[in-house]
Amino acid sequence: EFLSFSIFFNVSDLKRPHFEDIVPSAVLRCFSPVPRQPFLDRTADVRGNLMLRRGYESVGPCQLGKSVKMNVSLRLARSQDRPRCSELLNILSGVPASRKAIFRDETFELLLTNDRGSLVIAEEADKILGLASISYNLALRYDGEYCQLEELVVDPVARGKNVGGLLIEETVKLARGRGCKEFGLYLLESTKHNQSFYEKYGFVLVGDEMRQRL
Repeated sequence: EFLSFSIFFNVSDLKRPHFEDIVPSAVLRCFSPVPRQPFLDRTADVRGNLMLRRGYESVGPCQLGKSVKMNVSLRLARSQDRPRCSELLNILSGVPASRKAIFRDETFELLLTNDRGSLVIAEEADKILGLASISYNLALRYDGEYCQLEELVVDPVARGKNVGGLLIEETVKLARGRGCKEFGLYLLESTKHNQSFYEKYGFVLVGDEMRQRL
């Protein structure tokens, strides 16, 4: 059996010295090094701007004995994505898929304006695999805005495709492009095991948090 793997990255990423730096380690362990053929693809980024992406397709023996091909794309959410986003949020919350959406239509549509936050979708073959929502917050200590990761959820069937990592990288790019001074997220007792994952993308642990529910 052979494994076929496609990965796309922005032109700015070409500064990275090694292709392996942007490939999930789990994938690297899955196939043997073989010659990679570069190709160029004209596509649109999540803001709708036409951009040039360079990619590599690799084919080699797969120790898992399965054939795998990945082509995950990222974009900003649209109104028609609401039902699927509701399903994914239910997965994150651990509630049955049949349960009523935990957010109102008005809240979802407000997020689509990209005024106070943004919602990024990861999809493959028109199937939404995951989402990441961020909020933009104003603070005097930053003399401007900072960004907060609010939700990050990936469908269990898409695990191993680095969907979560791609979503993190894209939301960080959005925040940086907006001029946010910092990007933060919460680690709860139930999510502390994800600390090493976020550290791979430049996050560091800073203090504790206190909250009051209103």
